[in-house]
Amino acid sequence: MTYRDGQLGFLTGLLVLALLSGSAMLVSCGSDEDRARTAPEVPDAGSVASGRDCVPYDDKCVTGTYCQYFEGRTRCLEEGPIARDEPCGNERCQRGSICMFGSSLYGNLCQQPCPLDDVDFRCDIGRHTCFPATDDAGMALPFGVCRY
Repeated sequence: MTYRDGQLGFLTGLLVLALLSGSAMLVSCGSDEDRARTAPEVPDAGSVASGRDCVPYDDKCVTGTYCQYFEGRTRCLEEGPIARDEPCGNERCQRGSICMFGSSLYGNLCQQPCPLDDVDFRCDIGRHTCFPATDDAGMALPFGVCRY
């Protein structure tokens, strides 16, 4: 490829101008549909991408996901349809809840997660208290859930 006199200088000047003005120039091939299909998900500032570790009571998962204890750790998973204090079985909860074992009477329930070390924390439902959450083996987890 050859450039006529001045073309290279003109293109270099445009690039410098774009960089100095804070704007970015993107050169791409393909249609808008191709770029939309291959564009990576960009999480909101301060949010946690799907599949990443998270803190249930401080849910910073991206929109459409929520923080759930799953396969031995808490991580952002796709949000489900089950409302708080409803049985969740193997289904996923709505954002703001976590599907955990409630009791032998109720089984798994979508419950509000809570911090165990914050004495000023109040559960959304006044008659609930923050109890330590446990895994399937009965081992304590580093967070609690609000329940009766």
